[in-house]
Amino acid sequence: MAKKTLATVIMEVLTANGSPMTAAEVHSAITKGNLFEFNSKDPVGIVRSALSRHSVENQHSCASKTKHFSQLPDGRFAKLK
Repeated sequence: MAKKTLATVIMEVLTANGSPMTAAEVHSAITKGNLFEFNSKDPVGIVRSALSRHSVENQHSCASKTKHFSQLPDGRFAKLK
């Protein structure tokens, strides 16, 4: 079976939670569920980067063309409908 991407795992976490979450909350849920293996000294930063890269608000050239999330004014992220 193919490994899931971090963006896919984040979408699953946000769907299961049913409400917007911070990057730290998403990371905590991923870790508790053993849903993704992080090989980084800053896994919350990796989650934050993935959320930002796939966020509709990020229109930078380095951003993903595929948008899955929206960043709310309070810093939490929500899954696009």
